[in-house]
Amino acid sequence: MPTNAPVPTLSESGWVYDSTNKVDFLMSYFYESLYSQTQLYYPHVSSMSYLLYKYGNNPSEFAQEVEDTLTTFLSRYVDGVKVTCSPNFTDSFISSINMYVEFKDAMGNIVTLSDMLNVKNNKITEVVNNVNGNS
Repeated sequence: MPTNAPVPTLSESGWVYDSTNKVDFLMSYFYESLYSQTQLYYPHVSSMSYLLYKYGNNPSEFAQEVEDTLTTFLSRYVDGVKVTCSPNFTDSFISSINMYVEFKDAMGNIVTLSDMLNVKNNKITEVVNNVNGNS
């Protein structure tokens, strides 16, 4: 069953219906959201910073939690979601994270997105995006 739910934004885009743009906004929300930013939806906020805080010293658990959280979050808005997370460590701390997201657009075509996140002191310092192999 296709997922046609639009993504609300507080930008001039308003409600976003295009699959690629929806995932772009949702990934930004995932990176920027704070786990405790709401009492109404607590504890169901999908937040990369919270996952870094909670699982940052356990690479396998961190990767699994990111994959599960992001798959659940994105599946509300797009179909065929597959997420892979590969954290890289330097001196027992996460130094970068490679994220691979695959989903289907409205025409059923598979779209791939990869992000590389640079991390310092368990905080994201930079996000490099790549959609279908184009940066």
